[in-house]
Amino acid sequence: MLWHNIYLFGILSFVLALNRYTAIAYWKDHNRLWSFFPTCAWCVFLLAYPVIVDIGFIASDPNGFICLPRPLTSGNENCPKVYGRIGLRQCASNVVMMIGSVIFSALTIMKIRKTSAPQVATKLFIQSCVSNAIFTVFVITLVFNCLMWIHEDTADPTLKLVNNMICSLPNYGRQSINIIWLVVITRSMIRPSKKTCVTSAVRSSITK
Repeated sequence: MLWHNIYLFGILSFVLALNRYTAIAYWKDHNRLWSFFPTCAWCVFLLAYPVIVDIGFIASDPNGFICLPRPLTSGNENCPKVYGRIGLRQCASNVVMMIGSVIFSALTIMKIRKTSAPQVATKLFIQSCVSNAIFTVFVITLVFNCLMWIHEDTADPTLKLVNNMICSLPNYGRQSINIIWLVVITRSMIRPSKKTCVTSAVRSSITK
């Protein structure tokens, strides 16, 4: 669970940004691209992604498979260092995926601005900036956290605990903000559609 957990943050954001981009740029083919079987294939890929990326590093580490099930409670003094190195690789993966999600988010926003929904594009731009800023804080604190595990002998335990708490806050905060902002954007898209329906109904009644 620990192995998969942080790896998934970046790749999930990337896939969601890709999904949102295809919904705008390739709206005619979107349902086909994200139908049941392609979506299942994406889910399998997401679950397999940490293994695909990290299995070579784990296999080449003498303590990799020994420490992997319980890196902090196995009793092996080398396991905290293994845990720290896994964390650094997770950070590198998340940075790459964050760059990809930023690119797709920017392309999506540019596509929306060309339509009749510039306000939605603005809200989406704000959400993307805030989310990625918080995610950047999370990755930076996670890097420091991993370095403290690698250099456990010289790391201050109090500083490690404080940094670990700081690392958790932006992670949960980012997820909460994304959910709230999704509701805000959805409501802003529903309201114009309701107004359009009312206007059309009034016009048709006047015509009759």
